[in-house]
Amino acid sequence: MHTAYDVGAQRFVATKMTDRSVAEHLDVGGVAEGEVRLGDRAYGRYRDLSAVARAKADYVVRLSAKALKLRDEKGEPVDRAALCRLAEAEGAQDVPLFVHGEKKDAPLAARLVVLPLPKDKAEAARKLMRKKARQWGYEATEEALATAGCLMLITSLPRSAWPADQVLSLYRRRWQVELAFKRLKSLMGLERLRALDDGLVSAHIHAVLLVALLIDLHRPSAPEAPDSPPSDLQAFPSGAPSPSRLAA
Repeated sequence: MHTAYDVGAQRFVATKMTDRSVAEHLDVGGVAEGEVRLGDRAYGRYRDLSAVARAKADYVVRLSAKALKLRDEKGEPVDRAALCRLAEAEGAQDVPLFVHGEKKDAPLAARLVVLPLPKDKAEAARKLMRKKARQWGYEATEEALATAGCLMLITSLPRSAWPADQVLSLYRRRWQVELAFKRLKSLMGLERLRALDDGLVSAHIHAVLLVALLIDLHRPSAPEAPDSPPSDLQAFPSGAPSPSRLAA
């Protein structure tokens, strides 16, 4: 089940049912001009970012250590491990760069925002990486351990309106979709399938989503306007794009 979740209205706005061979994509449900799409590391692909850019919208996507071809303004590859070490020593790094696809693809102008994790969380992440490396029979490199200790976000939002700390605050809104799915599973029985036939499974899931939508539309806490952001988003700069939707 592929979905788009509206952070401002706090409800799902698009769903798409496929088999497991279809990958997740950031533009599910269609992207509106001026909106901001948020996504985790699964969406760190040129195809996804370019689809949002073509719609004249923006994105904030978490980046893994090796996803995407990133080059600086001089055309040199971006050293992510070095940026993570610099962030750990000096604080958040905000670097302009270009995202490259295939040869025929036009480079995308973007920013790489690198934020150091708290020391305890960074050490926990590195410990987990070393454990997984031992399980798979290899040794984690110093570069991999460096990137494990930071959070990397790729974004098209302009630095003048969205400094690094506000990009991070916006990305944290992504957690709302996790809570939304938890409610669907624990309170509305999304995973308690009563049949194994593809059509009946689809009907069950869409019935649950329909009930969830009706609840969201009529709950007292629902915003009056679909695009009005919750109160904790009011600190974002005026005139900046609305942090409205999140693909998950």
